[in-house]
Amino acid sequence: MSEASGGFNSPTHPATEGLIRSAGLTPSVAESFSELLRPIERYPAAAVISSIAPTPRLKWILKGWVCEMRVLPDGRRQIFSFGLPGDPVLLHPAALAKLRCVVALTSVECIDVARTLTRARDADRAQIAKAMDNAADLARERRYADLVRLGRRSALQRLADLLLELHDRLDQIGMVDERGFHLPLTQEHLADALGLSTVHVNRSLKTLRLEGGATFRFNRVIQVDRARLAELAQA
Repeated sequence: MSEASGGFNSPTHPATEGLIRSAGLTPSVAESFSELLRPIERYPAAAVISSIAPTPRLKWILKGWVCEMRVLPDGRRQIFSFGLPGDPVLLHPAALAKLRCVVALTSVECIDVARTLTRARDADRAQIAKAMDNAADLARERRYADLVRLGRRSALQRLADLLLELHDRLDQIGMVDERGFHLPLTQEHLADALGLSTVHVNRSLKTLRLEGGATFRFNRVIQVDRARLAELAQA
């Protein structure tokens, strides 16, 4: 991990946009907050990200994707969730990595929330902290949807439901356009998040395309029909 100085100069960047649109941060405070985002911590793809402190630390993703997962003794892994720009992620000390680890799926930039809040103006600090809490609450609420997805949906429904979730989260931060959206996940990632084999994921992706929901190609989801995705997911 490396750190570099420098601000994060756009309050309408996807990260801050997420806090504005879904977590209650006002644009004016978001602009002030953007001037505080330093030092930026940078991690390469595939890095295991953990707290170097003896206690958990809340990080806020500026750029890139991460996943929370657990690796079983036989090498299999279960992916619990995906973190996108604008998401807060709680990092535990490396000693607890066997229970839950955070892995960078792409190159990642983030900041330490507590460290940044100490530099915020008194008038802004409470609102920024509240927005972070709201964003963390949304992430916790998604865990219930994850449980329903894994426990009560078919393979096709699981895939459609996950893509629907990612589409809506990315759309909320301005990262969906007429061409679809970037999805830096392999079929193995999808399999480990959905409790399926890669063969089953491959078949479900083909069915999803034939059913008109979306097409997964070259790390992008294209030809997205959100209404059809929702229908296929039975959301």
